[in-house]
Amino acid sequence: MVSARTECRHEGDYGQNVVCWEVEEQVLGVHEPIETGIADNPLFYVSALIGASGVLLVISKKAKAASLFN
Repeated sequence: MVSARTECRHEGDYGQNVVCWEVEEQVLGVHEPIETGIADNPLFYVSALIGASGVLLVISKKAKAASLFN
């Protein structure tokens, strides 16, 4: 795979023309994104939501049981 980039250079002193040209360079690899964050892993979200709902269920059952004895 070949990629091009532009290089520029001033001709002479300040205020003179700028000459630009394309330079071809070899690209050695192909970009492949990898999963690195929490946003890339939906299984984490699902397990966190199930865990949070379990905690809320336990808390609500304890609160309901405590209100029955009062």
